[in-house]
Amino acid sequence: MRYTKEIAERVAELIRTNDYTIADICKSVGIGRTTIYLWMRTKPDFKQLVDAAKEDARNVMVAGAKRGLMRKLTGYEIKETQVITMPSGKVDENGNPIPAIKEIHTTTHHVPADTAAIIFTLTSLDPQHWKNRRTTSINMDAGNNNPFAKMSDEELNHIIARCAKKMRRRKPGGKD
Repeated sequence: MRYTKEIAERVAELIRTNDYTIADICKSVGIGRTTIYLWMRTKPDFKQLVDAAKEDARNVMVAGAKRGLMRKLTGYEIKETQVITMPSGKVDENGNPIPAIKEIHTTTHHVPADTAAIIFTLTSLDPQHWKNRRTTSINMDAGNNNPFAKMSDEELNHIIARCAKKMRRRKPGGKD
C-alpha cells in the first residue's frame, strides 16, 4: 500500500489509544509490519507522528497510574446498590413478567489505604528517610584484635584460595 497522510494519521490515532499491538494496527490500516518499520526509517514525518502518538499514550498511562496510586495511598469509598424486586403482575409485549421494585439498599464500603503502595511511594520519593533495603557492615579493629594483621600477603592469598575452593565444592542449599 502507498504511504498517505491519512494512513499515517490513522496509525498514530491507533497508537495513541494504547489498545492495539503493532500487528493489530497494521491489519486495521491494511499494511504489513515491515511496511510500518520501513516508513519509520524512511519517512521523517511519519516517525515524528508515531513518536508523538507514543508519547501521548505514555502520558495518559502515567496519569492513570498516578490516579490509581493516589487512590491506593488514601483509600476510597465504593457504593454498592442492591435492588430487591417482586412480581408486579404485569407483563411486557413478549409476555415476560415485569418486576416491581420492593426495596433499594445502598451500602458504602471503605477500602483502606494499601500499605504496599505507601511503602513503594515513600521509598521511591524519599529514599534518604525511607529505605526498603538491608545493609550489612563489618568493622574490624586494625589493632591487636585483628587476626589477619600479622599475616603475609602469601598467607592471606592461601586462606582466600582455600575459601574459594570450599565455596566451589559447596552445593546450593547444602551444608559445607
